[in-house]
Amino acid sequence: MKLSPLLLLFAALAVLPGCAGYTKFRTTNYRGELTAEWTARGFYYPVSGGYRINAIERISGPPHMLVSRYPEGRRTNVTGPNIVRWRTNKPLWMYQLEFPAAATANRSWRETRPHRDEKLP
Repeated sequence: MKLSPLLLLFAALAVLPGCAGYTKFRTTNYRGELTAEWTARGFYYPVSGGYRINAIERISGPPHMLVSRYPEGRRTNVTGPNIVRWRTNKPLWMYQLEFPAAATANRSWRETRPHRDEKLP
């Protein structure tokens, strides 16, 4: 039995994971109310009822919203009745971890100049 190359291509695409980069996942209940929102880094894999991701941030839904951040990543499953996913950029807090000076970049011109030219009282 000889399989067509097109059928092999579709089978490979069905098995391969999702895209690399950063992806947001939002789960809602049947009424459309937010349950949780994740930001994932890297590949995601479809599993029964959701996705397997490497989460770097999770925002839990109301009434007491809580933001949890995982700089090293945390393997978890995103499950729920309604899951929406979309590509996103790297979160700002990840940049601030990599470049701590960027958080203080809005200092005045006077603070960034060398103090050699100042006269002593």
